[in-house]
Amino acid sequence: MADTLDIRFERDSTRINMDFDGNGERWSRFERSFLERFKDLPPNSLRLDIYSGASPEGAAVYNQWLGENRGKAVQQLVRRRLGSAIGHIMVHNEGPRWDGLYKAVANSNEPWRDEVLSIIEMNSSWNNKERDARELRLRALHNGSVWEVLSERYLPALRNGASAVLTWEVAPPVAPSTPATPVVSRRDTIYVIQQSAPSTTIIYQIFDMKQHRKDSIKAVRDSIYQTRLGYPAWAVKTNLLMWGVVAPNVQLEIPLGRENRWSLELEYFTPWFIWGHNSHASQCQNWGAEVRYWLGNRKQRRWLEGWHVGIAVAGGYYDFEWKKHEGYQGEHLNTYVNIGYQHRWGEHWGMDFGVGVGALFTKYRHYFGGSVYPDNHLEEWDEHLIYHDKGNFTWAGPCHANITLAYFFNAWPLRTKSQKLENR
Repeated sequence: MADTLDIRFERDSTRINMDFDGNGERWSRFERSFLERFKDLPPNSLRLDIYSGASPEGAAVYNQWLGENRGKAVQQLVRRRLGSAIGHIMVHNEGPRWDGLYKAVANSNEPWRDEVLSIIEMNSSWNNKERDARELRLRALHNGSVWEVLSERYLPALRNGASAVLTWEVAPPVAPSTPATPVVSRRDTIYVIQQSAPSTTIIYQIFDMKQHRKDSIKAVRDSIYQTRLGYPAWAVKTNLLMWGVVAPNVQLEIPLGRENRWSLELEYFTPWFIWGHNSHASQCQNWGAEVRYWLGNRKQRRWLEGWHVGIAVAGGYYDFEWKKHEGYQGEHLNTYVNIGYQHRWGEHWGMDFGVGVGALFTKYRHYFGGSVYPDNHLEEWDEHLIYHDKGNFTWAGPCHANITLAYFFNAWPLRTKSQKLENR
């Protein structure tokens, strides 16, 4: 019985091509064997573990994405072809397969074996689109000759594969003359991604794979324990569009929760200018708050980065006297739905672009300014504001825009600490 299904992916692809590298033939054997021996078993007694990943070459965040989506592709294939015949399907994303490279080199007799192993065991850091520092060291080792051998002999097996291991809790029905085949748990460890406290954002933990029969055989292998340490960044920002109308402003954005999914942005701006002997004024006090929801796969994004949607409310009071000796005072309330994208470069700088649609409400008082002396001479400055009328105004439509410069604090790079586990 074929208890393992191997699926090969084309380079940089997450789509299963049945005509590629014998995928169709291997699936046919797996499906035929399954239907012959397991179709009558209770679905809950069957478990399929899918192990997917990518070569450690290139950007680590991209390899994480490849591993996750390749595993999902195999899961969808099994569900599409076998329906609900298997009760439990689990996808284990190994991401960049540094542990696979470690094991392959450790079992070799290469003259540079120990040098490569020591590099793989080093602490490393990566963020967003950067290559892992270990890859850069391996590429430079012995003027590139070691990397050529790794690329030819060891990396191809890690580049485009995914395997599915089937185990069961009860012995399948077999003919009396046919000995029962013991289940082999091909891997003794699985990777589970979990979110923890903000000080250590993402933890990769290794758990022993559960045996499903007493006569199971567990193949013990060397493994790499990887702990990824991230930090929930917060930012101080300023809207450049407001500076275009001479309105000093500042924003503070902080993350909410532990899932890198929500944030809160607080805003304050205060143009407070009078000129022309009090004949012109641009004065406003505005406070605002926005709750944001961050889109996309947050495990592959840094804090406060990417597309976001939010609901915002702002309000305050104003005094605008743009036409000489005539102006408006009042209070305002602005509420809107905002959509935007925040881009980060380096560790500490970024830009936020957004536009909001909603409604603006204001209750205003219209006045004239002047100072009347006994000789009825109107001076060129306002010492008194003379009430004229009042009213209300409502605007529905675009009522917010921002091109915001941001500086991020606590935004250290995402670091990967590796430690070799002893055989157990």
